[in-house]
Amino acid sequence: MTPSNSSTEMSNSQSIMESLLSKGSQKYEIYFYDNIYNYKFGRYMIDLNNYLPKEHIDLYASGIASEICYINNTKLDIHKLTSLPIKTSYTILYSNMELLKKYNKTIPKTWDELIETSEFIIEKENKTNLNLFPINGLLTDTETGTCSLYDFIYSCRNSTDSPFPPVTSDEFLHAIEKFKEMKDRIGSDDLFQKGAGFSIQAMYQKSALFIKYWNINMIPIYKMTNIPGLKEGISGTTIGGQNIGVAKFVSKERIEASVKVIKYLTSYDVRKNLTIKTGEYSAIPSLYDDPDVCKAVDCEFMKGFQFVQREFPSDKSYDDFSKEFRSKIYEYIFGNKTALQVTHELDRMNKFYYITFTNSLHGKLYGTFIFIILGILIASLALPFIPSLTIYYKCLPPVLWIISIFGTFLMFGLCFIEYGPVTPSKCQLRILLYSFGLSLNLLPIICQQVKRLHMVYPLWKRIQKNIYIILFSLLLINNVLYMFELLSPFLILKKVSKDFGNTKQCVSRTNLNKFINAIILIYEGLILMIVIILSIIGRKIEVMKIDSKFILISLYSTILSLIMIVILSTTNIDNYDARFIMMESLNIIFSISNHIIFFIVRPISLFLILKFSKDNSDIDIRLYTTSSTMTQSKKVNPSTNYINIARSNYSSDDMISIEISKSSSNENTHSKGLSNTSSKDYMIGKSLTLKTHSKDNIPSYILSTASSKDNIPNFILSNASSKENISSFKRQNI
Repeated sequence: MTPSNSSTEMSNSQSIMESLLSKGSQKYEIYFYDNIYNYKFGRYMIDLNNYLPKEHIDLYASGIASEICYINNTKLDIHKLTSLPIKTSYTILYSNMELLKKYNKTIPKTWDELIETSEFIIEKENKTNLNLFPINGLLTDTETGTCSLYDFIYSCRNSTDSPFPPVTSDEFLHAIEKFKEMKDRIGSDDLFQKGAGFSIQAMYQKSALFIKYWNINMIPIYKMTNIPGLKEGISGTTIGGQNIGVAKFVSKERIEASVKVIKYLTSYDVRKNLTIKTGEYSAIPSLYDDPDVCKAVDCEFMKGFQFVQREFPSDKSYDDFSKEFRSKIYEYIFGNKTALQVTHELDRMNKFYYITFTNSLHGKLYGTFIFIILGILIASLALPFIPSLTIYYKCLPPVLWIISIFGTFLMFGLCFIEYGPVTPSKCQLRILLYSFGLSLNLLPIICQQVKRLHMVYPLWKRIQKNIYIILFSLLLINNVLYMFELLSPFLILKKVSKDFGNTKQCVSRTNLNKFINAIILIYEGLILMIVIILSIIGRKIEVMKIDSKFILISLYSTILSLIMIVILSTTNIDNYDARFIMMESLNIIFSISNHIIFFIVRPISLFLILKFSKDNSDIDIRLYTTSSTMTQSKKVNPSTNYINIARSNYSSDDMISIEISKSSSNENTHSKGLSNTSSKDYMIGKSLTLKTHSKDNIPSYILSTASSKDNIPNFILSNASSKENISSFKRQNI
C-alpha cells in the first residue's frame, strides 16, 4: 500500500485506529499504521526498548527506522521506540531502455540531463509516435503530490549530507524553479497533474520515456534507478510504508505475546527470505551486505537510496500541513505566483507568528515607546522629593503610595507580555498582572477616601477604623481566586490564517477556568465601582473635591481601556499585527493612566495654577495632606493687605474649620465641617481669636500673623488657652 493508491483506505483506517486508541481500547494488541503517523499513534504504543533485545534493535539502528519509528524529546530525555518498519515503499525513476538504446542515450543522473535527453528523443519520436511523453509529474491533489515534491526538492540540495532544504533557503527556491522549468520545457499542466493510474498504464503501454513512481513489480523494458538530482550523485527518495507496534493498554501477558510476534516478523531471517523472494526493500541495512541477498537483488541500487522523511511542524496536523504545502507550491508551478511569493507564504504557514522587539517595525516602535514610558515612570518617582513639589504628594501616606505604585508597575508588565511566543505560563501571568496590579493600584485610594469620608459622615467611621483589615481581606480574595485559576492551566489555541500567518492564543481549558476568569473580572469591576462611588461622594465635600475629580478622570480611562481589552480578547482578529497594536495601546493606557493623572498631572497642574494665581485673584487652590491632615485654600489680591485663608485641622474624633475671607460688606460666611465658626475680615498684622460652639467642647483658637523679610505673612494657629502653637505656614507654601 502506497500513498498513491491508498488515500481513502488510509484515511478510513486512520480514523478507526485513532478512535480505538484515543479511548484506550483493549480490542487489538498489534497495530499497523503509515509511518508518517508515528507522531500520532506512537504515543499509544509501548516502548520496544523495554521489550526487545538490544541486538534486535541494533539491526535497524543505522537505517530509516531512526527517522520513522521513534518519538524524541530532548528536553525530557525521551527516545521512545514506538514501532519497527514492516513494509517500506520508496520512489524511483523508471527509464525506457528501448528508446534510450535506440538513440544511444544513457540513464540521466541530473535533472538537466533528463530534460535534454527528453527533448531530443521526443522530438525524434513525435514524427511517428505522438502518444509518447517524456516524464510524469505526479503533482496530484493527494499525498502522492506531496511525496513527489519532497523527493524532487530533496534531490536539489547541495550535498548528500545536507538536510531537507528549509523553505527560505536558496536550495528550496531553485528546486521548485527547476520543477516548473521541467514542466514548461518537456511537459504540461495536464501531464504533470496526472495521477497514479495514468503512470502505471503508461508503463505497461510503453508510452513514457521516464516515469517517477513507487516501487512496483518490474516491467521488462523499464530499468529502475535512483531519482536524478540537481547535481550528479545527489538524489531523493520519499519514505513510505507501514510500521508495526503494540498498544500499551492491553494486559502484560498480551503485550509479551505481541512482542514475540513483532520480534519474529522483524527478525533478520524473515526479512532476508522476504527480500530474496519478492525483492522488497528491507529496513535492515546489513542485509545488503549478505551475498545471498545480493544474488537476488541489486544491493548497490538498494544501498544508493537517499531517503527523505516528510518532516512537518510538530504543532500541526500532518494532513493539514501536507495539503497546504503542496497547494501553495502548485500556485507557483501551475499558477501566477512567483517562487519568492510562495516560499515566503510557506515560511509563514509553517511557523507561528509573534512579535519581538526586533522582528518587525511596530515591534521596535512600541518597544522603544514602552521603554521610554518605563523611564518616565521611574523618573517620576523622584517628584515627591523635590522640595517645591513635596506638599503635592501628601495626599497619600508613603506606605499607600508604595502599594499603589507597585500596582502600576505590575499592570505595566502587561505591555511586555504581548512580546514573544504565547505560552501557558504567560496566559497565567497575564491574569495575575491584571488582577493584582489593578487591585494594588486602587485599594490605597479606597483607604484614603474612606479615611476622609469618616470625618464628614459618621457612617464611615467604623469602616475607617478597620480599613487595613479590609484592605488585607480584599487582597486575600485576589489570592484565593488566583489559586483557583492555577488549578486549570490555559490551553494554547493554534489559529491558522493563510493571509496573515499562523498565531497562538490563550484559551480556558475548562468551564471552571472560564468561571474563575469571570469572577475575577467581576471582582475587579466591583473595586472600580467602589472607587467611583467614593469619588462621587467626595465631590460633594469641599476638602475632597479636587482629588475626587482627578480620580474620576483616571478611572474613566482605566474602565474604558479595560472594557476594550476584554472585547479585543474575545474577538477573532486574524491580522496579528493589528491585534498587537491595539492590545499594546490599550495595555499602556490601562496600566499608566491612573499613575500619570494622579501622580504627575495633578501635582504639576496644581503647581502651575499656584504660580498663575499670583496674578489672578480668581484662582482657587485646595491642597490635601495626610501628615497634618489639613486643607488649605486661599485667594490672593496683590493690591490689598487682605488675604483669605481657610484651614481645617482633622483628628480622629473632631474637626474644626476656620475661614477668614476678604469682605467689603462685612458679611459673614460659614465653613463646612462638624463645627462651624464665624468668619470675618482679617488684616495682616492683626490676630483673631475664633471660638467654636461650646457644645462641641472644642477650645478657642487664635490665628495670628508675623511679618517677614519678603513681606509675605507667616500664619500661626494656636490654642487660645494654652498658647501652644498648633501649626504654622506661609502663603508661598499654601
